[in-house]
Amino acid sequence: MSNRTLLVVWDDVGLEAVKDLTEFYDSNNLLTTIADPKSGTRSPYINWQLRARYNSHRNYEIYMVVVDPEITTEEFIERFEQDPEMMKDLIKSKGENIGY
Repeated sequence: MSNRTLLVVWDDVGLEAVKDLTEFYDSNNLLTTIADPKSGTRSPYINWQLRARYNSHRNYEIYMVVVDPEITTEEFIERFEQDPEMMKDLIKSKGENIGY
């Protein structure tokens, strides 16, 4: 089984969203894949990017991170809630900042 690619969004008040991007992910170019109007799908990334842009006072951070396929989105959220600072540091060191 391949890895799971997650979109993780947080701001000053905490975790906003964790979305599984595995179905959208193209290892060659994530942003092209999720923004391609021909694909017939719309990634959650576009919505969060707009939200971050128009609510800049909340200091959004948007990261893409690749995790083990055994870790579910719910488990990831639970770990984030248990120790947010540790998870933010881990995401920043292992993930890719894709917005704000």
